Amino acid sequence: MPRRRDQARSAVRSYKKQAAEKSGMHHVRAWWNRLPEPVRRFGPAILVLIVAVLYPYYLSSLPTGNTRDPSTGSNDRISGRPWGSRIVVTTPAGLCTAR
Repeated sequence: MPRRRDQARSAVRSYKKQAAEKSGMHHVRAWWNRLPEPVRRFGPAILVLIVAVLYPYYLSSLPTGNTRDPSTGSNDRISGRPWGSRIVVTTPAGLCTAR
């Protein structure tokens, strides 16, 4: 008679197998195994290296949240608000809205 622990382990194994089959991961694994050995070995490392090199360029292209402060001319002022939110900038000429 199987022990209770063994029954639980086989049930978990069965659930994992069913989840993998339903998700289609066996197709991904088969595709990965068809790749040449050097691609499987070095591909993930090269991908990480490419992301590490390009990530700073991606970050620098994002909006910073800085707005032009008309009262001081060309100096930037940090709005401290989420991107796209509108703030009110007070100037000697009155109030104006800025993005």
